[in-house]
Amino acid sequence: MKNPSLPKIDLHIHTNYSDGLPTMAEVAKAARLKRLALAGVADHYGYAKGRMKPWRLRAYLAEAEAEGLLKGVEVDIFEDGHVDLAASERRLFDYVIGGVHEVAGVAFWGDPSPIPDPKGFVETVRVAVIEAIESGLIDIVAHLTWLPEDIRSEVNSLITPDWVDSVVKAAASKGVAIEVSGAWLVPDEWVVKRCLKEGVKLSMGSDAHRVEDVGNLSYPLSLFKRLGVKLEDLFIPRPLAPEA
Repeated sequence: MKNPSLPKIDLHIHTNYSDGLPTMAEVAKAARLKRLALAGVADHYGYAKGRMKPWRLRAYLAEAEAEGLLKGVEVDIFEDGHVDLAASERRLFDYVIGGVHEVAGVAFWGDPSPIPDPKGFVETVRVAVIEAIESGLIDIVAHLTWLPEDIRSEVNSLITPDWVDSVVKAAASKGVAIEVSGAWLVPDEWVVKRCLKEGVKLSMGSDAHRVEDVGNLSYPLSLFKRLGVKLEDLFIPRPLAPEA
């Protein structure tokens, strides 16, 4: 379902600079073909496995600029709330996405390891995300409410209204956006409603790792249409070009 009143803005696209398959040129071409109003690359960055290393950063930024793509980045939020980005690097990007990808040695994707204390686990996630928001280093929180395999089916009982409200209020106080993911179909509608109530901006992202997934925004666009989301509710890091 399309929402004709909102532009398609995909700020979460991975390339072969980290763990994605497409080149920058392929992403740019796909963005044009799919008529995205804005497209931004957001490759994983840092020293962990599958991350773009700092010595490739200059080439990454230059190529994104040459291809007309926004220069974003996705950094890890560690379980202690530390963000894997130096303050001096923050200014190099049009926006910074922060995401939790592992807690207590359990990865959030492809890892069926048992989690003996689910409530303690999600509390660690909550505190880490809030500390990352308060660091001033990130603009967007990615895949909020996504959980590892062992406890994913328990999300409705583990991610409580109080859990969400504390994160949303922190985001509101710091002007940090919450991503609505076309890949992972999170967060749920009730979470997005809380974001809107608190004035938290919403970001759209496909989290594409393949060229065919660039611009996969069906979930956020259909949700936004249902909720009456307006242009001013969106996180837009660069002014949109006037419509022809």
